[in-house]
Amino acid sequence: MRKLISIICFIMISNVGADSGGVDSLRGDTQLSSLSVIPDTVDWVDLDDDKTIEKTFEEQPPLIPHEIEWFKTSLKSNRCMRCHSKERHEKAQATEIGESHYIDRAGKTHDKLVSSRYFCTQCHVPQTDAKPLIENSF
Repeated sequence: MRKLISIICFIMISNVGADSGGVDSLRGDTQLSSLSVIPDTVDWVDLDDDKTIEKTFEEQPPLIPHEIEWFKTSLKSNRCMRCHSKERHEKAQATEIGESHYIDRAGKTHDKLVSSRYFCTQCHVPQTDAKPLIENSF
């Protein structure tokens, strides 16, 4: 049985070539050994600039108006909660997280952030003045 599987795999691999079936690589003719281009630095939109980017749809989660590259979220700590929790948001002069972040899927309200809302960047993204990578008509 192993021999048969090996033979089938060998035949399949040997039949797959760069120009078989007209399949083109997404990177075009660029070889893997070519060096990639370093992207421009990002201009973060800061709260002090008083430039907030408007929401593109009604239920869009708020954008993060500061850099978060060094913020680490793990099972033991969530850096966002140092400033945005109920207890600390006033002292940090930060926006308090929404009440929806304290309600679990069953509709029960909790005193602490519910686990389904723990990883903030699954919904919230930093706002920048970056040019779109591709045209978008959304």
